[in-house]
Amino acid sequence: MKTAFSYHRYSSDLQRNTYTLETQRRITKEIAKKYDTLIVQIYEDEAISGATIDKRPSMLQLLEDLPKLKPDFLISSDQDRIARGNDFWVIKNKLVKSKTSIITEKEGLIDQNDITKDAMSDMIAIFAKLERRMIGRRVARGFKERSKKGLAHTGIAPLGYKFVKGNLVKIPEEATIVRQIFDLSVEGYGCATIADKLNEKGYKSKTNINFSHTSILRILKNPTYTGMVINNGDLYEGIHEPIIDIETFENAKKGIGLRYLKSRTRPRNYLLSGYLICGKCGNTLHGTKYYYLRRKAGIKKEYVHGYCCYEPNLNSCALRIIGGVDNHIIDLLDKKMMNIGVKFKNGSKSFKKKDSNLEYIQKDLKEVEAKISRLVTGYVDGIIPIEEYKKRNDTLKNAKIAIQQELDNYEKITPINNIYSFIKNNKLPNLRELDFYGQRELLDMFLHKIIVNPATSNARGSYKNRIKVFWKV
Repeated sequence: MKTAFSYHRYSSDLQRNTYTLETQRRITKEIAKKYDTLIVQIYEDEAISGATIDKRPSMLQLLEDLPKLKPDFLISSDQDRIARGNDFWVIKNKLVKSKTSIITEKEGLIDQNDITKDAMSDMIAIFAKLERRMIGRRVARGFKERSKKGLAHTGIAPLGYKFVKGNLVKIPEEATIVRQIFDLSVEGYGCATIADKLNEKGYKSKTNINFSHTSILRILKNPTYTGMVINNGDLYEGIHEPIIDIETFENAKKGIGLRYLKSRTRPRNYLLSGYLICGKCGNTLHGTKYYYLRRKAGIKKEYVHGYCCYEPNLNSCALRIIGGVDNHIIDLLDKKMMNIGVKFKNGSKSFKKKDSNLEYIQKDLKEVEAKISRLVTGYVDGIIPIEEYKKRNDTLKNAKIAIQQELDNYEKITPINNIYSFIKNNKLPNLRELDFYGQRELLDMFLHKIIVNPATSNARGSYKNRIKVFWKV
């Protein structure tokens, strides 16, 4: 008997009860019976859009299992349940390699060796993609029109509100919680601390679960609470009642920014926080501690310092680097400073620039801006005719652009100037004798970023082949 995978997807953008997962299961079961096929694996993605396969875990698992199990068929209720547009062709190519054909209720068996049916399948994918784009545009226009009328997007209302006939209406009990959240943020409490305080009082979020750092941050960044509605990054004045005033909202946002900057500039315990970039997924690595068991002296748990990457969209990237990577980078920094110091003592003119140049550039920029201001005043007062105003305005604008470009170029080499100034005016320090913040300050001056690649059998225990360091000079 031939084998098959069945795939079901209930789309968040397809609100039809006839396409529930239960209905799709029934359809694929009937198809399998019709073609005398045994379904060996069932894959389901619930409330997930078909726009891309990257965020469909079950589809990704299906594609991973294809070359291992090599089913004869992939059964689905409709072709667009599998994918649309480019993603469909990606899946189709993988199916060809495993010699797997598609069966759907409407199209029947799509044998890729049949040129006519194969071409028809491609056309269906193209029109499904076109249909999705048209639906997307109509939905976007609808959202924009609602926003212009001051109406928020329907769905789950934010904490403190409920939807009544398509409009947000305040819930007094929940609004009190929202005001507490903003007041605590303005007082200087972080999101995690605010969440703990609310949870201790027994308060629950909109979905009736405990508050978390993320849910508090989402509330503090939501302009809906000031009486505004947001659509595609644009703000519109809403017709619903605000819970807090704009001043409180802005003060809370400032507090979030200051706490973020503080944590970035004074990292706790981990010297390379913010510098290590995952070479696998591009995310920033986070400092952590791992433990291992020493069996020579009896089973003993010992902790080792390290960094790891976690990318939610890829479930777990799992890339990590442990051991003496901090010491390795400090050694490289020490060599870098020594090399620059030698070049400086030998009279290297590279990267050197007179600080007085900056003053001249800034002075020129102020003069041009003053001329533009006087020109506008002259035109408004009727002293300068329109033709002359346009001509002189274009000339001054071009001059300002040129000076601004020169200023930008100067600022780009400022870190390099700072490094040479530091080496010129200071004795090179013994990096091992510096405390955590002293080492961090030098890293900020010299280091741009570090790419960390996955470990290989040849690179285990060695950082040389795993990391690539990018210096500012």
